[in-house]
Amino acid sequence: MFSVSAVAQRMLAAVDDAAAGMPQHPVPGLAVAITIDGSEPIVKTFGVADRRTGAALTPRSLFRACSMTKPYTAMMIVRLAAQGVIDLDRPIVDSLKRWAFAPDRTGGFDPRGVTLRRILSHTAGLNIHTYDQLPKGAPIPDPAELLTGVAGMGEAFHIKRQPGSSFDYSGAAFTLARVAVEDATGRSFEQLMNQLVIGPMGFRDTTLSPTPEQRSRLCSGHDPAGEPVDFCDFADMSASGMIVSPAEVARFYSVVMRRGQAPAGWPLLDEPWALEMISDQRRGATGRSFGLGFQVQTHLGETLYRHAGCRRGWWGHAEGHPAHRAVFVTMSNAELGGKVIEPLIARLRRVLDDFAPVEASP
Repeated sequence: MFSVSAVAQRMLAAVDDAAAGMPQHPVPGLAVAITIDGSEPIVKTFGVADRRTGAALTPRSLFRACSMTKPYTAMMIVRLAAQGVIDLDRPIVDSLKRWAFAPDRTGGFDPRGVTLRRILSHTAGLNIHTYDQLPKGAPIPDPAELLTGVAGMGEAFHIKRQPGSSFDYSGAAFTLARVAVEDATGRSFEQLMNQLVIGPMGFRDTTLSPTPEQRSRLCSGHDPAGEPVDFCDFADMSASGMIVSPAEVARFYSVVMRRGQAPAGWPLLDEPWALEMISDQRRGATGRSFGLGFQVQTHLGETLYRHAGCRRGWWGHAEGHPAHRAVFVTMSNAELGGKVIEPLIARLRRVLDDFAPVEASP
């Protein structure tokens, strides 16, 4: 029988066990948020936010989302599509004003096959897994310049495979999506994110531009030796730029699970759009199953949706289990945080496996 309290107690016990193993690895801090059936997230924290100061990690500590930013970008774009402002299946070149695929960037493929739906599901055939972090204090490049390559951020952005044919994870593609929606709306990516996601959700600790007060609560990342690393901006704001709290990540994942219903009960998305985000979008493409911004997979016959975020100094993961109405978020301020988090993810899934689903997966 499904019992919210029983499920929560078992999951929290698993979290405590995982935290007990932290000293075996160079993982200074761990934060976990759990919400079941739309309940207020329970947040547990362990260790320190910064080994230099010894400041304790608390539920108010903030983390870099890294690639966990992508579902937020997808939500923003899907909301624009739901409003009829953009079309997920229209060739993206029709929306671009500041950037275009030069002949030497097409790989011999038709760039009109690149669409926002394919970008959000990583089936657009585009290259560059992720852009490097910027040098400390370096200005964040204009996204169109980043794609052109003048910002000196590695290989040239191009189409490497027939769009729509296979899964190819591309963080740079999210920069292309950013340019397209900015060009289509005349608004900046940050304005759009604030107006369409952060503001409507009532978030106070989810931001692309942290205030001084928020910066004071941002953990320090730590390298594989467990030593603090300097704060450096990411070049790709739309792929990796968010700063978050574990509790608000859990609320964000819950909105998708609640078929697009925001906490106050009004729809952030109509149900068909919310379901689309966590439904397989491959449409004949080979490789990993992705929805719109979320990886989707089947676990013991049930659908779950998730995303990880790992960069120098950071390791995080979040996932939703619609059949059990459960969300858990695991975040660490350590590059090797996966040493603790990956076994914990498996353990939390096993806990849910022990309880009968409360509704069918979408």
